[in-house]
Amino acid sequence: MKSVAGEYISLNNLLKPKNNVEAFIWITDGKGWKTAKRPLRETFDKIDYLFTTKLIAEGALEEVLR
Repeated sequence: MKSVAGEYISLNNLLKPKNNVEAFIWITDGKGWKTAKRPLRETFDKIDYLFTTKLIAEGALEEVLR
């Protein structure tokens, strides 16, 4: 999970300044959330939104897109 989180942080840093991206959203299945707390904390601090598929099903994405 640590390397995956790092890749998404790098992708966020690459896309946002160069492509006029307003927000970066990473959607995960949520399986690593219980075991990879440190990489996820770093990701929360460095990208705009990090959701599980469960949160998406509950309407979290609609809240962001309003």
